[in-house]
Amino acid sequence: MIRDLILYLLITLFTITTLNAQSVGAKIVFDDEEHDFGIIKEDAGVQSFIFSFTNRGDKPLIIQDIETSCGCTTSKWTKEPVLPGAKGKIVVSYNPSNRPGEFRQTICVFSNAKNDQKFIEIKGYVKPRLKTIEELYPVKIGDVIAQSGRIIFPVIKKGKTQTDSLEIYNNSEKTVYLSFHATPSYIKIKVSPAKLKSHKKGYIVVSFDASKIDTYGYVMNRIYMNSNNSFDFHNSLLVSANIEEDFSSLTPEELKNAPIITFDSKRFDFGNLKQEDVVSHKFIIKNTGKRNLIIRRIKTSCGCTVVTPGKKIIAPNEEVPLMVNFNPRGKEGRQIKAITIISNDPENTTSILRILANVYPSY
Repeated sequence: MIRDLILYLLITLFTITTLNAQSVGAKIVFDDEEHDFGIIKEDAGVQSFIFSFTNRGDKPLIIQDIETSCGCTTSKWTKEPVLPGAKGKIVVSYNPSNRPGEFRQTICVFSNAKNDQKFIEIKGYVKPRLKTIEELYPVKIGDVIAQSGRIIFPVIKKGKTQTDSLEIYNNSEKTVYLSFHATPSYIKIKVSPAKLKSHKKGYIVVSFDASKIDTYGYVMNRIYMNSNNSFDFHNSLLVSANIEEDFSSLTPEELKNAPIITFDSKRFDFGNLKQEDVVSHKFIIKNTGKRNLIIRRIKTSCGCTVVTPGKKIIAPNEEVPLMVNFNPRGKEGRQIKAITIISNDPENTTSILRILANVYPSY
């Protein structure tokens, strides 16, 4: 009797195990896991493809969510459960507007299937559309339109000259003669051609001579333009440059003996302040090099911060104070101000100190 009971239990356990092994649950299988849109035009509008899938399992399949790798890609899918053997679909759409060039997007499909994360892909190439004149030249400067409203010289070595140009277009029905008003001596600027005919393009050519300006670091100038001899303060071009000292001629021995700028700290927090609290802190600058350290320029990120160095020429092994005064009047909340120090240390030409404070209203 006991032997028969044990045999019955073993048979029952075997039957349950076999049935569980045969039950695979829901299983999602795609007809295609990748689609190539080929070449599509940028202005062709949203492009869509239907990914069809089949539930190859023995339980109803439910698509729970779909995530795409870019906001340019959206999806819709079968919401109701897909029965075993039945088909469902996922519609994936791609918006090529303002996205010229190749693309490849991954779509992750989440479901209740045992293979609960499934990846499908779309790819293709977006052929750029022809841009309008207004898109090519988005900035209006007087009677012309330009690709930009500024010319930037990222780095100019002291004593050197760099030249750059800005493309412009005369979108009016008249010939335009351009000239410039009161430019500084270190900037030369011209228009080519000087007389720009209707619906023609030209160039503003700017040369920046860093040997003619007695400063270092970031410099910005607003250059005002005359159009057909008519002056308007609204018609201007920004010219900026970052002037760095040229150490390229230094010998290995000179570099070895060069000045080295160090600080006792590069950060000081005043803590909590009221708006009427004017506070000070003393940083210490030390020259640990073998030649005189020269402070070329000090600038702050805010007029509320005033910096006074003890001296600007620091001998080897000499220490000097750098007094920083901070006036929080008109400020509120967390304040972080930067102090930029430009020196003749070839390894650390630009050093940045920071002061911090929490400023509260006076009431």
